[in-house]
Amino acid sequence: MCWAARGRRNLNFEEFLEAVTYSEQAELNWVIDQLDWDNILPSLLALPKPCQHLFACRVLIDEINNGGVDAFYYNGNGYLMPLAKEGFAAIGDDEMADMAGRIDEIYQKNRDILERVYFGDEDCEEGFFDEALHKEFYALCEKTEARLSAYVRANAKCFAWKK
Repeated sequence: MCWAARGRRNLNFEEFLEAVTYSEQAELNWVIDQLDWDNILPSLLALPKPCQHLFACRVLIDEINNGGVDAFYYNGNGYLMPLAKEGFAAIGDDEMADMAGRIDEIYQKNRDILERVYFGDEDCEEGFFDEALHKEFYALCEKTEARLSAYVRANAKCFAWKK
């Protein structure tokens, strides 16, 4: 029997496994280890689609959770947006795929000014990515996280060290 805080009772092994939230961190670490950091995109595209999706979706989610939508683009990760949108659709999360599309549409429409602001060439008081957009994104994250974890488990064979 395994001890768990759930109701302060002993759980059998199967209950324990269900109680533990799955994390795809090991798989993400494996993907990261495969990347050539001087040529990230070509090395990422050489990996199976689930590996590409995991990396792109995780980068988008983590950047936005840590610094807002601006952080995703400011830190030079905009090139991952098509893969992230594709990944959200692949995990069956159409709402997050739509959200990513709307974020990218705002960025593309305002790209020139945003890049000047990001690189310190211009000040801008206008917020292109407003509070409502961020709140909507954060509200979707829990469901997205669960779907991404399930997708990784379902595609475990794509992560070479698990073969």
